[in-house]
Amino acid sequence: AVLGRPFYVMQHVAGRVPPSRGAMLDSFLVHEATPEQRRRLVESGLDAMLAMHALDLQAAGLTWLDPSAGTPYTMAPQIAAYRVASEKHLRGRAHPLLMQALDWLRDHQPQAMVPALAWGDSRPGNILFGDDYGVAAALDWEMAAIMPRDADVGLWLLTDYMVHESEHAARLPGYPTRDEQLAYYEARAGRPVRDLAYWELFTAMKIAYVFVRVVRRMQDKGAIPADNDSLIHDNFAVRYLQQNLGRLTSVLISAPR
Repeated sequence: AVLGRPFYVMQHVAGRVPPSRGAMLDSFLVHEATPEQRRRLVESGLDAMLAMHALDLQAAGLTWLDPSAGTPYTMAPQIAAYRVASEKHLRGRAHPLLMQALDWLRDHQPQAMVPALAWGDSRPGNILFGDDYGVAAALDWEMAAIMPRDADVGLWLLTDYMVHESEHAARLPGYPTRDEQLAYYEARAGRPVRDLAYWELFTAMKIAYVFVRVVRRMQDKGAIPADNDSLIHDNFAVRYLQQNLGRLTSVLISAPR
């Protein structure tokens, strides 16, 4: 009656989102935050992720989402879904590296995986932070799934690498290193993160697939020429796959970190 069509109302949550590129120039992290506040921002984001991973799937009524159905968990359904979606949106064009990554991920799955609620896009850029630099809300759940929680850790750390090391951007004072963030998560979780190389590669594959979707959408809208696939084959995720896919072997999987 109000708008003439169905709609819904969302609660507004106040907060700010840190940028996801480079040295985070022109952001509140640069101009306002102290080193202690920057560390709190990262650690509170990790705490939010830890809370998701600690959720009891049975008590939350989410076990029906678990494709393993009580059998040993396998990544095969996830990998197959990404392959089908990739082939669909490539529209007959080749992307050998993406297909090679999917093959590698299928053939080198970690052992004894324990499913949990995984956020799917775990990074500071998907979090609203309050004035106290604590988490006000975690956003962007469209890739959430019941899968090993270490997948979220791999995504969190790889996107941190993308923001800093891959762009040769110095960390702001107080902003924890990748090793410090991993150690913080492991200490709070009370367990080691296993198979990080696998989960970071899985993240790179997902980002490479997202680039395919984004480019196709831009082409369909006429924003770029229909025959211009350069961004599909030259982006951070593709470069990461090029640098790491060849050196990873099954020996790395489940090996002590």
